Amino acid sequence: MSTSAQTPPHGSASRGLRLGRHGLVDTSPEADRLMIELLRQMTPAQRIARVRALVGAARRLALADLSHRYPAESRRGLTARLAARLYPAELVRAAYGPPCGACGTDVERSD
Repeated sequence: MSTSAQTPPHGSASRGLRLGRHGLVDTSPEADRLMIELLRQMTPAQRIARVRALVGAARRLALADLSHRYPAESRRGLTARLAARLYPAELVRAAYGPPCGACGTDVERSD
């Protein structure tokens, strides 16, 4: 799908953004092509390692956000709050017990 015919929102072109298939994109088409080529050269094990690293980074960022929002929360409470963002309430209750502020499972899902 060509993005050249699509017009990004007002002012975004001056910030280097273009409209792609999945919304605004800040990566040039040349950089996209290079990244795809590099990914194609990776072995399946290397690609899996890359995904695991990205998932780990996303988890650490989410936990850092929760730690900032709830500075007095225990590590278990922060982990429960993260689980509440990701999984259905019944799974979080099964893993962390009934909802309570101390264990952090009183948070609503963000979706």
